[in-house]
Amino acid sequence: MNRWQSWNHSNRCHLKSRPEVQHKLSNGLTNHSFLVGAADQKAVVRVNCAYANLLGIDRAREIDVLTALAESNLVPKVLFVSEEVMVSEYINGSKLTKEMLENPHLRLQIKKKLKEISSFNKVNEPRFNYLSHCENYVTQLSCKHLQFVNVDQLLSAAEHIDSEDWTPSLCHHDLVPENVLVSNDGLYFLDWEYVALGHPAYDWVSVFGKKFPLDETDCGPVSRELWVLLSDFQSELDKLWRILNRKLIDTFESEK
Repeated sequence: MNRWQSWNHSNRCHLKSRPEVQHKLSNGLTNHSFLVGAADQKAVVRVNCAYANLLGIDRAREIDVLTALAESNLVPKVLFVSEEVMVSEYINGSKLTKEMLENPHLRLQIKKKLKEISSFNKVNEPRFNYLSHCENYVTQLSCKHLQFVNVDQLLSAAEHIDSEDWTPSLCHHDLVPENVLVSNDGLYFLDWEYVALGHPAYDWVSVFGKKFPLDETDCGPVSRELWVLLSDFQSELDKLWRILNRKLIDTFESEK
């Protein structure tokens, strides 16, 4: 907060005095975010976790993508970055819910935004390897931890996804409802820590799941079988991630 004068300005945030913490925005499973402000100017300060690399998070890639998307109206603008924190615009809105997804107009809006993301081609990265990502998690856990995950099924699914012939596109890789913000100004996508050039249907499956299967006009030719496989893969990977994240939290807290 002492470096607030170094923060960039945006249409939504133009601080003229030192901001104060107003309240915590969420109990994030890895990071912690706070609403800060001075007068009527507000911003969000995200305090990064200390073990991001062990979760496969690439902070530099995240900032590169957010910078490239800054004028797209897909993401809040980044105002300041350091190893410990990221400061971004505060956008008033509601997190996406299952009830909201029942609205066909909102679903069309989401589809349009996801197409914008997937068509963005200013990222020079190799194609994401899902098997390597999963193996990185598995090798950090003991048999005791892994008993709660169907590891064979997960790795087999990851290998199948990697072996398929698909053209990678920009992929958020963590579009849980909490990371989709519905505001009066439109839709915004938050927390791009796992962004990479991934499977073109991955984000679509994350948002719409098995209830709203899509056709080729949405995210390209994806068979019903692959759609279900991606959905099941994400569910199992989420379990693995939660177990590893809990272990890392306990480890780092015990070392304080």
